Amino acid sequence: MQINRRSVGYCVLMLMSFASARLWSQAVGAIVGTVSDPTGAVVAQARITAIREDTKVAQSAVTSNSGTFVISNLAVGTYTVQVEAGGFASKIITGITLDVSQQRNLDFRLATAGTVETAVVIATPPLINTMDGSLAGLVSEKQVESLPLNGRSIQNLVMLQPGMAQDSGSMGWLSPQWISNGNRGETAVATLDGSDATDAEMGTVQFWNFNLDAIAEFKVQQAKYSAEFGQGGGSITQIVSKSGTNRFHGSA
Repeated sequence: MQINRRSVGYCVLMLMSFASARLWSQAVGAIVGTVSDPTGAVVAQARITAIREDTKVAQSAVTSNSGTFVISNLAVGTYTVQVEAGGFASKIITGITLDVSQQRNLDFRLATAGTVETAVVIATPPLINTMDGSLAGLVSEKQVESLPLNGRSIQNLVMLQPGMAQDSGSMGWLSPQWISNGNRGETAVATLDGSDATDAEMGTVQFWNFNLDAIAEFKVQQAKYSAEFGQGGGSITQIVSKSGTNRFHGSA
């Protein structure tokens, strides 16, 4: 009996090690850019630190020999980014908002040491997306909280995006379906914090009556989105739930 139990344990471990994990695209973003000196020459080995303002959690990266950097896997929120390099004055940019699966480009030009100790800049959101060619619409936390909704249903917010319409077919009798630019409702995909939340039979979101007070924001991707958002042929609805901060908050 002891040998059998041990054999079963080994078999389980082997199966777990060989089983392929089902990976989903995470609803996280990235900050990328280049660091240069006053003459425009790139600065290598500069340290860039992104601090999420709500939690003070920091993530860092170091520029390559070409002066470029990438800070990936950043959660939705507002960040302060600081750049430090030997022989140069540090620079801080505050108020950098990062939305669902957004990639923000920040280029820094550092002053020489002694010119200024620290330069603080307040960031402004980009007017257009210049990082990729995807067609997507963002529903912000303010819209989720402020817009009047019939029945507090998330589907009413999805319909704010151009090209979206309610599927009038008979397949959506269990949960509402929406179609994107003529695609069938069954081809839609939904994720919650990067995990699959799609109705396997009907498409769209499994829990379309998700509590709006728990939603931070969501993005509806409709066309030309990255291959990482696979599985569906229609829209990709990425929902991000609210996370904890350093302050007490709630609703009733």
